[in-house]
Amino acid sequence: ILSLAVFLGLSGCGGNNKSSTTTSNNNPTPGATNTGGTGGTTTGGTSGGSGGTGSGGTGSGGTGGGTAGGGTTASTDITGTIVDSQTGKAIAGTVVVDLESPAPGDYVTVAETTADASGNFTFKNVAANKAYAVAISAASGNNYYMPAVVVGGMAGPSSTGTIIGPGTNLGKIALTLPTGVTTATVGQPVTSQNAAGQPTPITVVFVMRQLILDFEFTIPLPQQPPASVTTGSDPSCSTGTDCAAAQLTIPASPAVYAVYDPNGLKFSSQTGYFTNIQGSAFVPNSTTPDCSPQQNASSFAGIIAGQKLTGSSLDFKGCQ
Repeated sequence: ILSLAVFLGLSGCGGNNKSSTTTSNNNPTPGATNTGGTGGTTTGGTSGGSGGTGSGGTGSGGTGGGTAGGGTTASTDITGTIVDSQTGKAIAGTVVVDLESPAPGDYVTVAETTADASGNFTFKNVAANKAYAVAISAASGNNYYMPAVVVGGMAGPSSTGTIIGPGTNLGKIALTLPTGVTTATVGQPVTSQNAAGQPTPITVVFVMRQLILDFEFTIPLPQQPPASVTTGSDPSCSTGTDCAAAQLTIPASPAVYAVYDPNGLKFSSQTGYFTNIQGSAFVPNSTTPDCSPQQNASSFAGIIAGQKLTGSSLDFKGCQ
């Protein structure tokens, strides 16, 4: 794993530093009128040099008049712009971007954001010395774009690409809108119970998990707030459980992927469409994780546009 250098503008050593030059008249002639020293000038630093000190006779002390430098601090953000591949313009709709890192093999989401009206997104204060990828999904009305994953060098499938890290501007990432029907639907049942085997409500938040070159990545669903359901009492629930059934709309196309190259992205696709619908349990109306285990998933293969699917029940146990 390569360490990423973070350049900080410090006092007297900002970007493009030059050495400070300080002259002074610190040994005045006794009884004479002496001129104080000249303050030092530091380029790229944060403070000027100290003036000389006059003494004896009528000598006067020097005046510190150094020029404050213009040191800079390297950005700790990861940025980029999402556009439509046909128009080159921002997508009019919802664009969700996940920042992901291997942990240590498959990728997990470390932050999530949405693109603004101009297609721009920013992940602020990103930690250094980690491998990163970004996963993007987008929807304009009822039309879902092909999701995309951009993987940085030395991370998962890519050992040769350019590293994605603090200060990286990914530039324009163009998403493709398929022709015809662009979605499929999934009916996803969920149940929940506490450690005593009694019904208890939970909120389950859903994402897709897709295998790309032997590594799993999270593919966010292009909607805000995220797709979720809260279990509750219902005659259809199994004994000792609360239950619910989520109706999820997913992209009809699998994610394409590219190794990050600052000179341009070249996306590739895999044969077939294999994905998991993963649910994560939380205490209702909070971000507190719940249940043991907190995550369950149902698997799908060979998804086609317009298909209506039903997932295997995600049964959460040991919940609060």
